[in-house]
Amino acid sequence: MKTLKVVRRTLGLVFGIQLLVGLALWVGLLAPLVQAHRAIGLLYVLLLWTLAALALARRRAIALAAVTVVLGFFIAGLGFGQPRLLIGEYHWIVRVIHLALGLAGMLTAAAIEARLTTADQA
Repeated sequence: MKTLKVVRRTLGLVFGIQLLVGLALWVGLLAPLVQAHRAIGLLYVLLLWTLAALALARRRAIALAAVTVVLGFFIAGLGFGQPRLLIGEYHWIVRVIHLALGLAGMLTAAAIEARLTTADQA
């Protein structure tokens, strides 16, 4: 399915950008890009949800798609709430969890893509 490939590739590109900008923000560089990071993060979550919707529309990987939707809410919620959580020396914990959730999003996206691709070939 062409839509699947476009969404998955765009998701990968957006994730790469988010990872680089997020790490730069983490070490104190590129502070003016916080709003851009939030906007691109929202795009990332929307792409995750689009991938989940493709799976649900084809009635494949339903549980995985549901997990991906919930994961998207956690990624966005933690991202937007991050400035107010564990302020101080333990704020790095929030950052690590946010990064781990973003990585988990990519893993669920890859799993959905694999299941949908396998279903197409069967």
